[in-house]
Amino acid sequence: MKLIIIFLFLFTVPFYAQDGGASVDRINSEFSLAVNLFETKSYDDALQMFNWIVNENSYNSKTTASYIFISKIFLNQNKQRLAENSLKDFLSKFPQSKFIEEAKTMLADIYLKQKEEEKSVALLIEVIDSTKDNERAASLKEIVMNIFLNHQNKQSIEKFIESNQSKKIRAFLFFVKANLEIKLGQNETAKNTLKYIIENFGVSDEFQKANQLHKKLLDGRISDKATEEPVVAVLLPLFLNSNAKEGNIGREILSGVKFAVDEFNRVSNRKIGIVIRDTERSENRIKKIISELEKMKNLKAIFGPVYSDEVRYLINNTRNISIPKITPTATDNDLVAQNENLYQANPSFEMRGKVAAQFVYFVENKKRIGILSASDNFSSEIAKAFKDEFTKLGGSIILEESYKSNSTALGQQVAKIKNSIRLLDGLFIPIADGTDGFNILSELSQQKISISIFGNQDWTNVRDVESFPILSSMILVSDFFIDYESKEYLEFNKNFYERNGFDVNRNVLFGYDAATFLLGTLNKTLVNERTSFSEVVKEAAVKGYHNDIHFASNRINSYLNIIRFKNGKFELIDRFKYEE
Repeated sequence: MKLIIIFLFLFTVPFYAQDGGASVDRINSEFSLAVNLFETKSYDDALQMFNWIVNENSYNSKTTASYIFISKIFLNQNKQRLAENSLKDFLSKFPQSKFIEEAKTMLADIYLKQKEEEKSVALLIEVIDSTKDNERAASLKEIVMNIFLNHQNKQSIEKFIESNQSKKIRAFLFFVKANLEIKLGQNETAKNTLKYIIENFGVSDEFQKANQLHKKLLDGRISDKATEEPVVAVLLPLFLNSNAKEGNIGREILSGVKFAVDEFNRVSNRKIGIVIRDTERSENRIKKIISELEKMKNLKAIFGPVYSDEVRYLINNTRNISIPKITPTATDNDLVAQNENLYQANPSFEMRGKVAAQFVYFVENKKRIGILSASDNFSSEIAKAFKDEFTKLGGSIILEESYKSNSTALGQQVAKIKNSIRLLDGLFIPIADGTDGFNILSELSQQKISISIFGNQDWTNVRDVESFPILSSMILVSDFFIDYESKEYLEFNKNFYERNGFDVNRNVLFGYDAATFLLGTLNKTLVNERTSFSEVVKEAAVKGYHNDIHFASNRINSYLNIIRFKNGKFELIDRFKYEE
């Protein structure tokens, strides 16, 4: 969506003496020449001259205009981050400038391209509230309306309503809310919203529009059928009403989801929309979201939440919503057993133990293993799953030892391992804390035990792991590994950065890969309505950036990365799939 950028209206300013720089005549002359260069698309030359006016001279009649031109040049050169920084600098330094509305509109356009819709809307609302240009206000209102209708984020509209005291803006936002409610098929709610506008904002621009729309609803001229576009509800802990750092995880996952949706919709004949809701990691909040989702007739799937406790809240409150639900990150073992429509894109602790057992038995050809695990955290769950699967395959567990997490008193357990060393092909040591890994290696080193170690990804958090010469071999299962030097990843990161302004990270990829799987699978069920999601998912698979995705019969992702510590670093061996 392209925002309308109003071109500069440059006033003729009388000549005056210039302190700390060139003369007024020269500045005006250089500015005119720079504008001509800009209009002929000689951007580098124009940029040099505008920068001279801004940086080599004290404040003058062309300073603020030059700032705007500098920002426009960066935009025309597709240097979004530089344009963003330039505009932010301008807004900070010149809040009373006659170009302030244009600068805010340009920055809002950048945010919109970066998929930061709320930041974009916030700026556009400021311009709508301040401008005396009715045409500009009308065009920006249309843009804001389209943003909310496209993203169907009713919660965000309500947040803006709560934070704005301007009657002009509140009337407009209530009208946007009513239109979204109609799109979602919530006509009765929309009637109440429109009635509120009519009763409380009689002198607003939206009064007459609200009256007309309300009459159409009362007369039944607007169907209560929601839009035909299939929709996925994205439920993530965004903490939009606070500055909590915890919200960073949800927002990064969301950026990956949005990127996947954009990719899908660009190439697909059938578009799939998303509605975004902030769970705030609160059961009460999730209950409210579910009551809203139950009214959405075009809702086809739920993506999220992130944490296992949130997923339990979702399960407990969606017994009557029989659509697919896919969590990108939750790892508790018992979640899928509680809801037949739930899918875990991140392997559970139990699956991690099973995959490790199959890899050790079949690929490493190790048949006699010892187990060392903590008794008071999830490493015990992984250890149990490993033991059950390994013995089922025909392997032998020679000994099992446990310890309390963060304990340095490991001498007794390691001594027992030493006594059985000739019987062991290796040790399976899942950990939940990097400190435990360091303590274990220290004790093994002290007792001069060198043996192959198999474990889980938390070993990558162990400090100074390369300093232990007794570590002959370490192979781990991990839900995340990226080849940062691959052409595919570099191209993906380049495209993502251009759109979002920051590099891909772990959370982005958890969102992107799981959303890519969901959209592709869901699309097949929409094309052939006789085919259920559960049937399609049996054959569906995605080669992801952080891990591949395929669901076993228990609806848990059966893929994990197998990584090895070698020559002082971890490297990918395989993407290994659990075979049932």
